[in-house]
Amino acid sequence: MPENTRAAAIANLKELIFSEGTPHDDLRRPKNITVWCGAGFSKSWNQASPTDGTLFQIDKSEFLQLPNLCHVLNALGWKDNDKIGFEGFKTLNYLIDMMKKYPDIRNQYIDIHTLDLAIREMRHFIENKFFDLCGTRDFDPKELRFHITEGQRTEQQNVLEFFKRLLKRSDHKGTRGINFITTNYDDAIESILDNALSREESILPSLYRGVTPSSIGDAQSLETVNESYKHTLIKLNGGFEILRTDASYRFQYQTRDKDRRRERPPIIMLPNREQDYSDPYFAEIFPKAVRLLRETDILIVVGYSMPWEDVLIRFILHQFAESEADAIGKHLVCVDLKGPEILESRLRWTFSSIEKTGWPRIQFYPGAFVDFCEDFVSG
Repeated sequence: MPENTRAAAIANLKELIFSEGTPHDDLRRPKNITVWCGAGFSKSWNQASPTDGTLFQIDKSEFLQLPNLCHVLNALGWKDNDKIGFEGFKTLNYLIDMMKKYPDIRNQYIDIHTLDLAIREMRHFIENKFFDLCGTRDFDPKELRFHITEGQRTEQQNVLEFFKRLLKRSDHKGTRGINFITTNYDDAIESILDNALSREESILPSLYRGVTPSSIGDAQSLETVNESYKHTLIKLNGGFEILRTDASYRFQYQTRDKDRRRERPPIIMLPNREQDYSDPYFAEIFPKAVRLLRETDILIVVGYSMPWEDVLIRFILHQFAESEADAIGKHLVCVDLKGPEILESRLRWTFSSIEKTGWPRIQFYPGAFVDFCEDFVSG
């Protein structure tokens, strides 16, 4: 493994991004850069963004918002719980999924409709809780623009400047745009891109999402064609803005009141002991994520520590270097608060080619993404 220093990580990444190529590069095509975003990425953009499962906890006072879920809890014998923590949330979601799949194990007073209502309540609850913690977004549904205050712009200027430089590099003739894969529900990536670009039009119509929406904001008819897509954003766990209407999707970033959220909760994957990604949305986006990773030359993993329980997500990450031959010439930069000694073992488990070929090349930046951006900009 390379030297695990911040300075080395920054220097190597700059060399990879801005150099004309290495002996392992295919100089006939531009480098493809993908940023993989975990909870630490959103935390760097908004300090109020929850991490470590704090979003998925239900306090005693919050059960009043979840009458159908309480009915399920009572049927399961969970009557006297003052609180459900992150681990309990995953167990509860797993039990609901099992009861949906296997009717014979359902309680006498639980049916498929009760379970569906409970899941809708949980998704609605998580959406409300997130915006209570982080504040509502300032989004213009007509112009499709994200607005941030000057104070926010000052605090986040290094993050914006980092992406400005990546975007400027991607604007060079023949160079691909910047791509994103995220496990988060929020709109941090869209807001960053929209504010990092020095242009009047919105980033959203040129951002390919793996599924094509029938509308974004107030724009009911989108005439986007493939040639206009510049960047790709895949949300592996869904997003608060993703709504389903019949067989189509709507991306509604404008703030919805709580009644509308209850009426139509977003498509989000709730934590579970055994994740069920059978929803049509996930069936659409997973192949796009796999192809994007296979075509990626430089992968920047921010704030995602590859937890052992994320078996399927880690398998998707594995597609970046699926075989020894695929791994040659690829580079991965990890930006994370967890120490390299923890991440190194997880990376070696995810990419067996590291032991055999030394590829992909790994570089660690032990620290927060805001510090990484500051070092990148000032170095």
